[in-house]
Amino acid sequence: MPTNWTIDTSHMVNRHQAKTLLRRYPDEVAACLGNLGLVIDALKVGQPLASISPPFFRSEGNGVFRIGQTGVPSAREMRLYVTFVFVAGIAYVIAVGTKNTQARDIADARRVARLLKKETP
Repeated sequence: MPTNWTIDTSHMVNRHQAKTLLRRYPDEVAACLGNLGLVIDALKVGQPLASISPPFFRSEGNGVFRIGQTGVPSAREMRLYVTFVFVAGIAYVIAVGTKNTQARDIADARRVARLLKKETP
């Protein structure tokens, strides 16, 4: 298991939406990224993905995980959708969205995660 993880946004499917959300809801996006950092920290010390269980982290199936925001008062519900490539130690941020775009974000994230899985040696 790699101890040196990186975060990659090169396969993000909704860049325009991500920029808009960052501009309108910077605290929520920052909280999501902070929570992603907590997951990465757990992976760095060798904790298995299945044992990482904070309330903001859950599987959406097909190798896609949702990371929500926490600790932001009166927050807009925000989520990052990520997939992990363990052999390379990369966490791919595939999408960011709100409850309004959840179904599309999950479908897009699953599609990209399948493609990344095929590309991984």
